[in-house]
Amino acid sequence: MKIKGLFMLASIVAISFTACEKDEKDPPAEQPAPTPVDTTGNGGGGGNEPPIDFMASKDSTDRNVYVEIYTGVRDAMWPQTNDQLNSIDGAVEDLAGAGRFIIGVIHQGQHSIDNPQYKTDALYRTDFSDPLAKAAYATTDANQISPYSAGSINRIKSGQGVVFAPANGKPAATVMSVSYWQTIARDVLDMYSSVNIGAAASITNNEIKVDVDLYFTGNEPDDTYIHVALLQDGLLSNQSPGLTDYSHDHVLRDMITDGLNGDPITETTTPGTWLRRNYTYTIPSDYNGPRGGAIVKKDLKVVVYVTEKPSGQIITAKEILL
Repeated sequence: MKIKGLFMLASIVAISFTACEKDEKDPPAEQPAPTPVDTTGNGGGGGNEPPIDFMASKDSTDRNVYVEIYTGVRDAMWPQTNDQLNSIDGAVEDLAGAGRFIIGVIHQGQHSIDNPQYKTDALYRTDFSDPLAKAAYATTDANQISPYSAGSINRIKSGQGVVFAPANGKPAATVMSVSYWQTIARDVLDMYSSVNIGAAASITNNEIKVDVDLYFTGNEPDDTYIHVALLQDGLLSNQSPGLTDYSHDHVLRDMITDGLNGDPITETTTPGTWLRRNYTYTIPSDYNGPRGGAIVKKDLKVVVYVTEKPSGQIITAKEILL
């Protein structure tokens, strides 16, 4: 029910980041001048400079936070966790500025399945929910994940006892208790980002267009990938424990880029190289039928993020309202 289009217009790459293994608060050493090739045909003119309407900053910057949270309409802990999340969001914005703490809520697992006992429950899960959760919890059974609500901060491997008990002893797990989100988020906000994101999005009729510009200020030895997620605010449904017309915000609805792997950046790059890509997406008539919640265009937004490897650590992210 959706059409995805992608047009590659110029070239790329970035810096390696392994959280808690080295201090990345300082930008990398000076690098040789890059020689990117401009194939955009929109005024870049070749040479080292991107086109005049380029949206990404060329200055060294720190990372933005993207917290991915796993929950469901039958997760009785979610209302309390969501209140804590909103408090963290406000505290981070007061500290670091608006737009640097980005939230994605992923309905997944036993608290979001189409259970015959709860035929009036909303169905907000996606095709990507279980695979994302299995990776975050480092498990093979998406329906046995517990406890909720847990979240990953930029998909940093948590370890060292800061995760819920089921993830302890699993080196690949990234989920953390809400009590750690603010601390880890503040650490991420102080980490150097190898890439800056500029993006714009618009909606015409049922088609969403997303323009993404990336500018690399550091080396990235791992393959990097662009991801564009579609989220929605204001979805109203029943919510455990016993709440009605509960408003679900930041809910993952779909991926605009191709599946969980995203859009690969395969070229070898150096600091100063840049790229521009465009994506289109056709909004379907519904998600999961009538129980999937009404699609309200003014409540839609996109999150653009760049990962190391297809589903690896998130270098940085940017939220764009439609």
